[in-house]
Amino acid sequence: MTKWLETIELRSIQNRREELESTFKDLADELGKKTGGPTVQIYQSHTMKNDFSLQLHHSDKPPDGGSSLAIGLVSLLKEFGLVNHTLWVERSGKSFKQNETSIHQRYGK
Repeated sequence: MTKWLETIELRSIQNRREELESTFKDLADELGKKTGGPTVQIYQSHTMKNDFSLQLHHSDKPPDGGSSLAIGLVSLLKEFGLVNHTLWVERSGKSFKQNETSIHQRYGK
C-alpha cells in the first residue's frame, strides 16, 4: 500500500478571515462524516497568520495530478488568496537506504 500526501498551501487575503474559517469548519464537518477517505489536517503558520496548510494523508495509489478532493479544494480556496498544491509519495526505508549507500560510495563518506 502506497502512502502519499497532498499539501495545499494558502496565503489568504486578510479581510476574508471569518469567511475562510467558516469554510474550514464546514470542510472539517463534511470530511468527518465520510469514511475511507484521506485524513485531513489544517495548519496555520506560526508567524504569518494568513498562511494555511491543508495536508491530506492517503494510503492508496496516487492519481496523476492529485486527488479529486484536493483539486476541488484548490478550486474552492482560490477565491481566498494564493494557492499551491503539491503531491508527495512516501519513500520506503529500503529504497532510501539503497540511495544513501550509493551516495556514500560516490562521494566517499
